[in-house]
Amino acid sequence: WKQTEEGAALRRVQADLMREFSGSIIEAARDMVPKAFPGIGAEGNPLHGERRNDAFYEELEELLRLCQYATAIGAPSFTDPEAASELRDLFRELNIPPIVAAEALRAMQKRACFLGQMSREAPNCWPACIAPFERVAADLEGPGGEEAIVLD
Repeated sequence: WKQTEEGAALRRVQADLMREFSGSIIEAARDMVPKAFPGIGAEGNPLHGERRNDAFYEELEELLRLCQYATAIGAPSFTDPEAASELRDLFRELNIPPIVAAEALRAMQKRACFLGQMSREAPNCWPACIAPFERVAADLEGPGGEEAIVLD
């Protein structure tokens, strides 16, 4: 996004906001997931149990850091098909449909963009983070798009 000095400055502001307000960005996902996927935390479902739930959000924190770094350097395309496949496999091994993580990332993206828009330093910095979040969310959905989710 904008490979100029001005673009670099805007990306830096947005990346700093994402780091400074990472808790708020993760909280957006914590708020959205149970609403978008009712029952996902119920017994027998993917996010049942405190440890499983915590592990899911810890993985989202790692993905947020990845998006923050990509925002800072202006790299909208920073993943490869093999890494994306491994990421989907990780969530499947945890019995968490990758689409849940993809939608959580989109909620995080909305919060990150909002924070950028509210920035006094550079309220026009927010577009810098759109592509990184979208790239990771699309990677999670995979080449076939969304996966169906069946909750007990």
